[in-house]
Amino acid sequence: MLDLAGIGAPAWWIAGQGIEAILTLARSVSSLQGAVMMMPAMPLWAFVMMVFGGLWIGLLKSPARVGGLLPVAIGMWAMLSAPRPDVLVTSDGKHLAVSEPDGRVALLRARTGEYIQDMMLESVGTLSEPVNIEQWPGTHCSPDVCVISMRRGSREWSIMATRTAYAIPELEMAAACRRADIVVSDRWLPVSCQPKWIKADRGMLAESGGLAFFLPSGTVVSVNDENAHYPWVKAARTEPPINQ
Repeated sequence: MLDLAGIGAPAWWIAGQGIEAILTLARSVSSLQGAVMMMPAMPLWAFVMMVFGGLWIGLLKSPARVGGLLPVAIGMWAMLSAPRPDVLVTSDGKHLAVSEPDGRVALLRARTGEYIQDMMLESVGTLSEPVNIEQWPGTHCSPDVCVISMRRGSREWSIMATRTAYAIPELEMAAACRRADIVVSDRWLPVSCQPKWIKADRGMLAESGGLAFFLPSGTVVSVNDENAHYPWVKAARTEPPINQ
């Protein structure tokens, strides 16, 4: 109304001070220790439960609305108890990350770009600064290959990952594969490479996309399986293979 008479500036100044006060409060709260934390991705059903519970509470006016707290609580519990992946592998096989339950992370390649590094840290759900895989306990590396030993659950797991394009003699590679539970590589590995569990080489990763391993339960989640309903994933899976 004041703008109709050309004297609205003082009112807008007052409104601006109110907005600035809200932003100042938000910045001060967000800068407090513990105000921001990273968590592993929650399962989809947990998100659905919390949305359902919120709608139940918000839409009902009867005392029965209190029942919406149950699905919200279940969803919150699932979110807070979501496990961290123990091993992450990118879809090209070049990058691998291993993590501890406390959020510590190690990367296979010292020159991992910021985008890949941030993506892996978000997937693990941690703000910890990653270290080079060679500084990780139980790791033995040559210039071309790293072997990581990790105790998860009731057993010791062995992960072998290549990090250069140099060829390794087939007999040596086959023997090393037999000793490993998981083998990761950005190239096609020979048929003679047969690890105890999974051979995540270029051929497999082209089909599966990135992988997340949860070792205590012995499960692996692939990006393409999680996103199989997207049309670009369907299209990629129906393309004819490239002749090598």
